[in-house]
Amino acid sequence: MASKQTSRLHFALWHLLISCLIAGAVALLVFKFWYPSPLNLITGGLHLFFLVVGVDLVCGPLFTMIMANPKKSKRELTFDLCLVGLIQLAALGYGLYTVKLARPVIMSFEHDRIAVITEAEIDKESLSKAPKGLQTLPWFGQQKVGIRRAKDEKEFFESLHLSTSEGIEPSLRPNWWLSFDKVLPDVKKKMRPLSELAARPSLDEEGKSRLHQVAADTGISEKDLYFLPLTSKYTKNWVVLLNKDADFVGYANVNGFDEEKK
Repeated sequence: MASKQTSRLHFALWHLLISCLIAGAVALLVFKFWYPSPLNLITGGLHLFFLVVGVDLVCGPLFTMIMANPKKSKRELTFDLCLVGLIQLAALGYGLYTVKLARPVIMSFEHDRIAVITEAEIDKESLSKAPKGLQTLPWFGQQKVGIRRAKDEKEFFESLHLSTSEGIEPSLRPNWWLSFDKVLPDVKKKMRPLSELAARPSLDEEGKSRLHQVAADTGISEKDLYFLPLTSKYTKNWVVLLNKDADFVGYANVNGFDEEKK
């Protein structure tokens, strides 16, 4: 009986080791290319990833321990273990697909802020109507875009209806996107000195400390840094730090909106 349990445990431990190696490779893909820090916190991808991988790491080895009966023939045992592996890979593949849909793909400038948009939020049917160069979503990293104005009064009210009644903002509609270069002058007008944010009475000492640390990490003097509020459907309590050329150089977990705009 002890030998039987040892054999089951042996198979389960090997399965766990292989599963951990696969999970490590998946984590590299997810957190280096799909959810670079801190976007994994801003979009909720961290929790989703650990849920998917946690279930996969537990269920696979557990099924192997149940199926790995040493009394089975080699052929039966191989078939059963391969079946467990295929089921686990299929579950991991589906989980990875859901993680992919929740990944941030668009950083959209919207009047006075940068909005982080996930793949699942975007209206895929209008992707073909996006400007050239924006008609496909990036597999890795994020694409910066701007938002155009309504072409006429009819389009304005149609857009207003989609935003207010269906919650589909212009940033979720590729046919409203513009290349970031075209809105760069507006970005530079709207970005504000970081010193202004650091001096706000509403910012507590912990928030100031986070802000100064992120600023120091950029290697740029604080007097040459600017900020814009950074939002997603999960949070509004972040800012993106920019240099004088409006390049994104850092992120801080601080509310960037004025008190009256909260």
